[in-house]
Amino acid sequence: MKGIILWLGLGLLYLFFPGTYLNAQATKTTKAQPAKTVTTRILPDTIKVPEFAVRFGPYTNSLSALPVDIKKLLNTDLIVADQRGQKWTPVAWRFIWNRKEINDDWKTGKRKTTVIPNIVELDSTGKLPESWQKELQDNLQSGEELIFERIIIEHPESKRKMMAPNLRIKII
Repeated sequence: MKGIILWLGLGLLYLFFPGTYLNAQATKTTKAQPAKTVTTRILPDTIKVPEFAVRFGPYTNSLSALPVDIKKLLNTDLIVADQRGQKWTPVAWRFIWNRKEINDDWKTGKRKTTVIPNIVELDSTGKLPESWQKELQDNLQSGEELIFERIIIEHPESKRKMMAPNLRIKII
């Protein structure tokens, strides 16, 4: 009988004060285990995406040019710079010359002007190949378009690669 009263007393004590034992356990575990803070390291060149300006001679951002002016610039480099003026090295790019040709239309028999894209893929250089320079020097005319696209550039120090915007020059 005494054992039953003891068990009933402990049961009533547990019913009336159940949180004291659990709270005491919880405070012990939280005090014993300090919270860990996790910090990630952010590289300086990944904080902000740079804005690039592509330039071929003095021409940027879809400007028009005379054929004579472009012929003087054919041996110049394609230059890409970020908003701070830091030049990035062109690694690979595509040059498209939308060339005008006059052909006979086989359906009507009349002569008509067509635009034919001439494309060259370049890597490890910022200049056009000499054969393309000579061809442009001899045949560039008004109404054509020069497009520099898919320009992959590399930062000179960090070697991070990014894409630069396309450059279109209309020949007037």
